[in-house]
Amino acid sequence: MSDVQLAVREAVTAIYLSDSSDYLPALYSVVQALDPEMAALMDSDMDAALALAAPDLVADSPQEASDA
Repeated sequence: MSDVQLAVREAVTAIYLSDSSDYLPALYSVVQALDPEMAALMDSDMDAALALAAPDLVADSPQEASDA
């Protein structure tokens, strides 16, 4: 994973997991600067953005979720 991919992963994960934060606009700006396509995906489908940025945090099936 490149440094840019890691930065995008961390920012998207923080935005997804936090329902209110003073840092969310700044994190979104970071994602937008590093990966405009990811920012657009976040605008339209946050779950899909998280699945793409941090697939290890998203369970694809109930079995995987229970194994975690």
